[in-house]
Amino acid sequence: MASLVWTSVYLFLLGELALTAILVVPVPRRVRNAIAKRVFQFQLGERLSKPILFIGLALLFALMESYFRRSHIVEKISMLEESEDFHHGHISSHHHEKEKKYKAERNLYLSGFALTLIFVIGRITALMEENVELDHEAHPPPAAASSSKPSKPAASKGSTPAAAAAATTTGSSSSKNDGHEKEIEMVEPKKTTEKKND
Repeated sequence: MASLVWTSVYLFLLGELALTAILVVPVPRRVRNAIAKRVFQFQLGERLSKPILFIGLALLFALMESYFRRSHIVEKISMLEESEDFHHGHISSHHHEKEKKYKAERNLYLSGFALTLIFVIGRITALMEENVELDHEAHPPPAAASSSKPSKPAASKGSTPAAAAAATTTGSSSSKNDGHEKEIEMVEPKKTTEKKND
């Protein structure tokens, strides 16, 4: 049963190493952000939070168990080396304890590395998500960019720039003619009043 558990930890560590290698592979920024955006749409972090928490607690327990087991075996080996049987040539139990110590240290490293990579993968994915959000803010899609620009007043149908310029010139000339006509009307009453006085 113990060998099955530690085999599972070993396979889990291999999967973590493969996932970490995929996450840190140097690829173009646009490709990475596009892939990350599609992956984050499935919300795997929220769905796998509880299983990952359970696996982390199990690895922490395995790490502590391996540490205390190794310390117990080291004390037992030191007691065997100081005993009289060891000096008389009965070293079979000593080799057996050495083998247990090696397995305990192996299990300690497996659980420690597996637990560490959980935090490493979590931090890498968090940084990738922040990068995707910042890239989306810096380079919004064309639809959002066009909607944010102020709308220009719509020109009348069938109008051309030349026609618009002609309309402005005719409007200005008509306003000038109206001004001249008003000045003539103001001068003519003055002349009539002067003739009457004469």
